[in-house]
Amino acid sequence: SKILLNSLRTEFNNNLSPSLNGLISVHLGNTFHAAHLTDDALEQYLQALRLFENSGDLENQVGVYTNLAEFYRSIGEYAKAKTYIIKGLQLYNGSNFNSAPKLIKLYNRYAAIENESARLDTSIHYTLKALQLSIHTKDKYNEATSWNELGFSLKNKSLTDSSYKCYQKAIDIWKSIGAQTEAVHAMLNQVQLLSHIGENHKKLIPYYHNIIDFVKENKIEYWLNEAYYELATCYYFIGDSINMYKCKNLSASEMLHKMRSQYNAQVNDIQEKYENEKYKNEIREVSEALNETKKDLSFIKKENLMIYILLLFISASLVLIYFLWKKINKANKELLQKNKEKDSLIQEIHHRVKNNLQFVSSLINMQIGISKSDDEKETLLDVSRRIKSIALVHQML
Repeated sequence: SKILLNSLRTEFNNNLSPSLNGLISVHLGNTFHAAHLTDDALEQYLQALRLFENSGDLENQVGVYTNLAEFYRSIGEYAKAKTYIIKGLQLYNGSNFNSAPKLIKLYNRYAAIENESARLDTSIHYTLKALQLSIHTKDKYNEATSWNELGFSLKNKSLTDSSYKCYQKAIDIWKSIGAQTEAVHAMLNQVQLLSHIGENHKKLIPYYHNIIDFVKENKIEYWLNEAYYELATCYYFIGDSINMYKCKNLSASEMLHKMRSQYNAQVNDIQEKYENEKYKNEIREVSEALNETKKDLSFIKKENLMIYILLLFISASLVLIYFLWKKINKANKELLQKNKEKDSLIQEIHHRVKNNLQFVSSLINMQIGISKSDDEKETLLDVSRRIKSIALVHQML
């Protein structure tokens, strides 16, 4: 996003309006915010706000105020977040434009800020306003968002049944409009609600399986390592060691796959940056050099001109080849370093698996020590030997 949007600014800088420049800054700010680059995100949001203020673009100013409020809410600075959300509401109410989605977003963000500031009644008030407006405008996505936010507030007020129903409403609506990732988030909120009130671990297991099956059946791009980990915890508390280890291994596999995906994304970013920026700049430099050469040699005979152009082309090609070799060599070194980091992470995973096996073996040995039944001791000894066998196989692998 940064490369493409900055290229847009470079190519059309003289013709871009302040509002369009501001929208580019908002997009960059959202990208930095998603990547947890807070300083860069804040800089882009404030730059966008200045551009919209200078151009008198009130509607987009409201949008930036909402983004700034959400930015400060996400880093826990609720006082600043509330200041910006109030500015947004005041500007919206004092302006002539009418945008239901922007007003709904203002209400929902205000509700989220108040919820996390423990002002639950105010949070519920603004969530209900957002919900009412969403239903009136038939905005299904924001209606589901409002139900989900209402579920959070009611959960914090210990209204478990009502909270559960709100989450279910959000899940049903998001599924109906194809917002599957958001539906998974709401499903996790629902099962976390049940876990929060101390629901029996055995009853939580079908919920986690339902989430995992939903993600797999619909091929949703969603990392399931946390779901597998929580499922393993449930199996642990009900004494199902086999399924516990299966889920722990699946969680570790998901985490490893996630790290590999991030690693591949970084590699692709390097390649794309090289191909779309550096290579383009080099071609532009060579093209400009050739144009200058043609101007300088315009009075020379045709035969000499062809020779000079050929020599210049060869020289430029050699420089380009050297530059490409240097860049590829640098990229290879970075790839080797990433591989070393990946190997370290894999070794850490194996080490944790070994520690878990040792921990389970120790727990069984403690149980053997306090057991008074010979049959129970024999059974536990058999389990202990099996776990030691698993540990030995794992060590050999």
